[in-house]
Amino acid sequence: MIMKALAISLFMLLCGFAQAQTNKSKKTQDVDRTSSYCMEVKGDNLVLTKDGRQLYEDVKLEDGTRITTNGRIIRTDGTEKLLHEKECADLNGEIMKPIVENR
Repeated sequence: MIMKALAISLFMLLCGFAQAQTNKSKKTQDVDRTSSYCMEVKGDNLVLTKDGRQLYEDVKLEDGTRITTNGRIIRTDGTEKLLHEKECADLNGEIMKPIVENR
């Protein structure tokens, strides 16, 4: 009886560990910074970057969408979204999940 309880406890512990590892990997989505525009802190400022380099001019995407250096995404129909710190937009101007730092 004790061995059965011990075996069940060990099984549950291992299942919990596997679930924790699965959840952790889902939280740390890799953002491809070579094909996205991201808002990052550089010094005391929040800046638009591509490939980790600060951009000093607004960007116009193929479909006419513009991304400003202060993170505003302006679509051709006039709708706007705002990129926040650690958020990225893909080459279509769609906001992706925030950058998660692995620690």
